[in-house]
Amino acid sequence: SQKEQPEGYPLPSETHGDFLRRLWVKGEEGIKKWNKWRRENPSTQVFLVGCDLNGGELAGVNLTYANLAGAQLWNADLRNADLMRANLQGAGLMISDLTSARLGGINSERASFEESNLHAANLGEANLKKAKLVRTNLSDANLFLTDLEDAKLLEADLRGARLVRANLRGSDFSRAHVDGGTLIWDCEIDCNTKFEGVGL
Repeated sequence: SQKEQPEGYPLPSETHGDFLRRLWVKGEEGIKKWNKWRRENPSTQVFLVGCDLNGGELAGVNLTYANLAGAQLWNADLRNADLMRANLQGAGLMISDLTSARLGGINSERASFEESNLHAANLGEANLKKAKLVRTNLSDANLFLTDLEDAKLLEADLRGARLVRANLRGSDFSRAHVDGGTLIWDCEIDCNTKFEGVGL
């Protein structure tokens, strides 16, 4: 019965989205219970396709390999979250805080990160094709082997960011902010890559 089901486990009738929402309202302790469930069930595919997770208090959450295609995570707290290899295709993460998040290998093609904070985030080998990163804070971010083809990074903060061997074909970096710590090295660019107003 539902009464006998431990709090840190999904109810038989609960979706993963319902389970996550039920736990995040309990704060840090709730996220710890989610992460414990993930550790105990490593083969369970977390299915959050199209979920409304707007405003989620998800700092430190384990969403590795989760399917978040089309999910809405506006204004979410995802600081130090682990989303390695997650599917974020078409997801909305506008004005969210992903400071120091682990996003290596994510598939976030056509996702929106507009005005979000990805300071010191690890985006190594991430697929950000056609993603919207307008006015996004990518300062000190790791963008090693990141695919940014046709991505929009207008007015993005790239101070201290490391773009190494990244695919920048067709990317728009117009008026992006850089400094002496910004590293753009051995990247693929083409005639459609835009750096207008960028002090390189």
